[in-house]
Amino acid sequence: MYLKLKKYSFLFEELVKRDFKKKYKRTVLGMAWSILAPLLQLLVMRVVFTQFFGRNMEHYTTYLFCGNLVFSYFNESTSQGMTSLMGNASIFTKVNIPKYLFLFSKNVQALINFGLVLVVFFVFCIIDNVAFTWKFVLLLVPIVMTIPFRCAPRHQRE
Repeated sequence: MYLKLKKYSFLFEELVKRDFKKKYKRTVLGMAWSILAPLLQLLVMRVVFTQFFGRNMEHYTTYLFCGNLVFSYFNESTSQGMTSLMGNASIFTKVNIPKYLFLFSKNVQALINFGLVLVVFFVFCIIDNVAFTWKFVLLLVPIVMTIPFRCAPRHQRE
């Protein structure tokens, strides 16, 4: 797979650029929306769980943000990956290129968005006075564990 990815590296880079530009094309906020959307969702969830359900736990919003961060990354990468296969089906019939390049490009785009929101998460942790420990590395475990489910090429039976 690595050799094929290296062979099609130019196409892969162009797919990532295209997807990134396409996502923020015709938006007023642009890349800021990738940061604002999880923060607004977090604000709503905080109000609901602290005010209406009476959850009063130290650093609760930070825990909520952490879980939401991982889930939104997984949700974005899987849903956009499947959409890319459906949307680019006409290309597969005309040109002989690996289909997983389209999946992988969407996953890289989702990973870029995850990195942007991860920076906001760390700023949020500083504001919330959360002590940074080695356990923050565990945030990456679900991301790494889901890569084979989202990016691995499927071999078809003949």
